[in-house]
Amino acid sequence: LILSDYDLGVGTDGQQLLEYLRREKLMPPGGLFFVISADATIDRVASAAEMLPDGYLIKPVNTDQLLARIEEALARHVELRPMYEAVHAGRWSEALVQCERFEQGGSRFRVELLRHTAMCQVALARWDEALLTYRRALQVRASMTWARLGVARCALAMGDIEAARTQLQRILVERPYHAGAYDLMIELLERAGDPAAALAVAARAAEHIPSAVRNRR
Repeated sequence: LILSDYDLGVGTDGQQLLEYLRREKLMPPGGLFFVISADATIDRVASAAEMLPDGYLIKPVNTDQLLARIEEALARHVELRPMYEAVHAGRWSEALVQCERFEQGGSRFRVELLRHTAMCQVALARWDEALLTYRRALQVRASMTWARLGVARCALAMGDIEAARTQLQRILVERPYHAGAYDLMIELLERAGDPAAALAVAARAAEHIPSAVRNRR
């Protein structure tokens, strides 16, 4: 269990630390990562990337609140452990089967299962199916930015550049700290043959979300 402040001083913040640990597979499948944030930074935590923390808490945090959130996250990880292990190992087809099994079994963690179902379908390049899964998630809760970003990613993969652009522009207006939306918009503009516009978006991303990765981009 990692409890990380969002603000870690100059350089990497708590959300970027989480992204790094997961990308490099330095956290085990059952590992939990909570971000603790002040009111002023909660929007950044809530919209920073697709790699969402297992929970985020606003300061000041009391013991009862912290324990309740940890117990909920532990219950989710214990129930869905076979799915998490398959995802962690990159066994996407197996993970997809596990997602479907848990959803058919009536798991109360439906949103988490939809998110991982779509993740597996994207990894397998099953874009039509992923698009339907993201839309199912948005029917549960229309405000979920990760699902809206997924719709944009599917649209771009399927060649509908304008639909992807429209979706990304809306996300960035509402969530100016969404790293994933910036990254996908840069990819879209590069694919559309507009490197000047891609550079402008990259500069904006580096300004809003300072990191070595975005400065290099």
